[in-house]
Amino acid sequence: MQADLMKQWTEMSQSSLETLKQIGAANVETLNSMMKSQFAATNMAELIQTSMKAVQELNQTNSTLLNSMLQKQMSAVNLNATATAFKELGDISSNTMNGFLQRQVELMKLYTESTNRYVESLKQAKTPEEAIKAQTELFKDLQEKLKGNALQTMQVLNSIRETMQAWSDKMIANK
Repeated sequence: MQADLMKQWTEMSQSSLETLKQIGAANVETLNSMMKSQFAATNMAELIQTSMKAVQELNQTNSTLLNSMLQKQMSAVNLNATATAFKELGDISSNTMNGFLQRQVELMKLYTESTNRYVESLKQAKTPEEAIKAQTELFKDLQEKLKGNALQTMQVLNSIRETMQAWSDKMIANK
């Protein structure tokens, strides 16, 4: 895109230089004829008229080239694709947050259930050995559930990585 932009600026500059050369040539020609006729008023008017015409042509040429260049640049920028890309990124972000929130809710639920079971087991224990046995079983169960939650969180993270990689690849391909 930078190469196209530079090419357009170069073309516009070359066209402007060509127009300026024409203006200069017309001015020289008019001045030469004016010098020959020793500054006649009609020749001065002719010089001014030729200069004005050349400036108008330069202005028109520059306007046309600038408009053409801007149109090419705007056609290169695909606003719909950009909006779609940001929407997709927003969806990815939203899904990511939902996945993490779900994992956090599951974790809090796990801790709450474990605490309730621990309190109930302590109420039902008649000896310290029963309390220790219930506590040990509860912690084993909690450890397994925490491990499962950690694995699910890792799956969420892996899914996010894959989704972001696919999105990035798509954006690079659509460039």
